[in-house]
Amino acid sequence: MLLDPVQLASILNRLEASTRPTSRLHARVTVGSFVTLTATDYSESLEIQVVEPNESMPARNRVSFLSPVGAAILGKRRGSEVRVKTSYGDFDWIITCVRQHRGDF
Repeated sequence: MLLDPVQLASILNRLEASTRPTSRLHARVTVGSFVTLTATDYSESLEIQVVEPNESMPARNRVSFLSPVGAAILGKRRGSEVRVKTSYGDFDWIITCVRQHRGDF
């Protein structure tokens, strides 16, 4: 079955917006997600928003999906452990919360 590009885009947009547990994107980190990361030794936590590269402002915890942190967590679910490789070394985090809007639970 072939779909025209408009139909396909519409279906993909609905899938991305879906919050049903059956959705393959449910509770996954996507561009726009607010994510809480906790160090694997529970010594610190960090809340960030994953954004487009032109919206990145690390001082305001807005990180590009192309950054080491953004790339490591993109597509992951709550509970996933990730290793972020940076020029300062490797950091291990647990994704403890994924929200699509600030203040969601």
